[in-house]
Amino acid sequence: MIEIQEIDLDEVKGISNYDKRKICVNNNSCMTCKKQSSCRYQKYMKQAKRTGYHFQICNHNYFLADVLRRKRGLSALFPDYTHAIIDEAHKLKDAANQMYGTSVRQDEINRLLRKALPKHDGSNVKRIREICNEGITYNDLFFKEVIHQIPKEIEDEDTEKYKTIITQRARVFLNRVVVNLEEILRLLPEKDRKLVADIKRNIRQMKIFNCSDIIYWLEEPFSKGQTTLASVPITLSKELGQDLWTNDIFFLLTSGTIAVDRDFNYAKNELGMKQVHKDRIIEISKGTPFNFKENCLLYVAEKMEYPDYDNPKYIASITDKEDIEMDDILKFCEQMALLNQLKNKKLITMIEYEKIKLFIKKKYKIGIYAMQH
Repeated sequence: MIEIQEIDLDEVKGISNYDKRKICVNNNSCMTCKKQSSCRYQKYMKQAKRTGYHFQICNHNYFLADVLRRKRGLSALFPDYTHAIIDEAHKLKDAANQMYGTSVRQDEINRLLRKALPKHDGSNVKRIREICNEGITYNDLFFKEVIHQIPKEIEDEDTEKYKTIITQRARVFLNRVVVNLEEILRLLPEKDRKLVADIKRNIRQMKIFNCSDIIYWLEEPFSKGQTTLASVPITLSKELGQDLWTNDIFFLLTSGTIAVDRDFNYAKNELGMKQVHKDRIIEISKGTPFNFKENCLLYVAEKMEYPDYDNPKYIASITDKEDIEMDDILKFCEQMALLNQLKNKKLITMIEYEKIKLFIKKKYKIGIYAMQH
């Protein structure tokens, strides 16, 4: 065992990156860990919950996890606070989609059912085996049905979320899996705390897909056994608004991209701020010092038409693979990036820079158009 004081894995010496990626806690593993009382992570979490800190730093997901635990009457993840600064606030809604959302994974349900299979003879063994095998069958039928409902025209799309429909037939299979899991809970020995907790969690999540106030979709539907059915509440923005902005906590939201033309209405709607009286909100928008017109360049092959989506020739040039010299463009960008580094580090003069740039342009036949602000 490597004795260390650092809590950040990036700073830990003597552990390979491969091993670092394997260090994690999944599926209530702490509940059955024999080293829970001496675990550095557990000690750190207990320390983080103590009062006396001037400020604490966490990511959006952890912050919302604390909000949800308090909402459900569970123990908080850090001490009570009166002020909160949310940086990169434009990412808060994405974090809320994850934290307020629900998902069930085909192979996880099957894993739990197989794990519940008795390893030794005893009372109710035959019945438990029947229930587990039946649950696996219904689980596979459920996911097969919702995958079948993906519209044919989007099956080949490169997307992370696939539209589907939970048909009445699918709901029958879904409810049968829930019944199987609930019956297994009644027959499992109480000592299997981790398995019991995992089954209860999945039952809660599966029941949500019988509700009508959710938006749901499929992920990885064509990866055998790894399909995930995910959802978020239709009223997510409203729930987020009630949980965050209706208390006496002072919030400061900052972001470089949260305003649209110095207007915050879109962000406020997404984050559920409609229910907050306008007198309680102060808005400040500052222009960026970055000169886009002078510092952003768009590199386009000379054979390609000037970018214009109303020009049929331009559309044809970007959709015809034979006309796109992508390899040359990538090499050009790479060499220009290197050239710019040499210039920025003052390893070449401006005259040398301009000569080399012209040589590279001619070599790859690339034209340069300045992006308009």
